[in-house]
Amino acid sequence: MQIHVTSLPGDGIGPEVTSQAICVLEEIATGFGHDLELDEKEIGGAALEKFGKPLPDATIQACIRSQAVLLGAVGNPVFDNNPRELRPESGLLRLRQELGAFCESSSGCFLSIAGYEFATAR
Repeated sequence: MQIHVTSLPGDGIGPEVTSQAICVLEEIATGFGHDLELDEKEIGGAALEKFGKPLPDATIQACIRSQAVLLGAVGNPVFDNNPRELRPESGLLRLRQELGAFCESSSGCFLSIAGYEFATAR
């Protein structure tokens, strides 16, 4: 089974943490005989630096097309004096709106692969 995940490393510690999460996802997928297809896109400060906006349209479209989104940390004090619409966090808020997600669950992980349900919580 092919699993398509869009990875949004974000900024700050996000890329480091996300890269380790991807290692775990790859091991799980391999262990269950699945093919993990990853598509990395920008959000937050990384997107501001590269595209001048916190959530590029290409990122939104990639997230909509994927089966899951792996979101890293978003926010960087470098952008604290920017107008609201040009702060990293505004990209996160817009992503939630575009995907119809009213909140995120950073205290747990819920994963369903080929009928198997996995969950961890802190």
